[in-house]
Amino acid sequence: KKSPGRSSKLSPQQQETLKADIIGSPTESGFERNTWTSPLVVLHIRKKFNVEYTSGGALSLAHRLSFSSRQARPIPHKTLSDEEIA
Repeated sequence: KKSPGRSSKLSPQQQETLKADIIGSPTESGFERNTWTSPLVVLHIRKKFNVEYTSGGALSLAHRLSFSSRQARPIPHKTLSDEEIA
């Protein structure tokens, strides 16, 4: 039988509040960035709920709240600009 694991540090109501916050922009929550990162979610949880999470724990929590993570595609170093192509 699979172990259920540790219960969440945030209550279901706090999780719903966090989900609503993450749906919006970080600037709406008082941050200067325009995209959520796991360290930024950790900081937001610490400020709003006074609960400590690690970046990995915040990422797992975001996945449980039905969010997915994305990474920016790297830009090749020696690409031609639009002016150079024309």
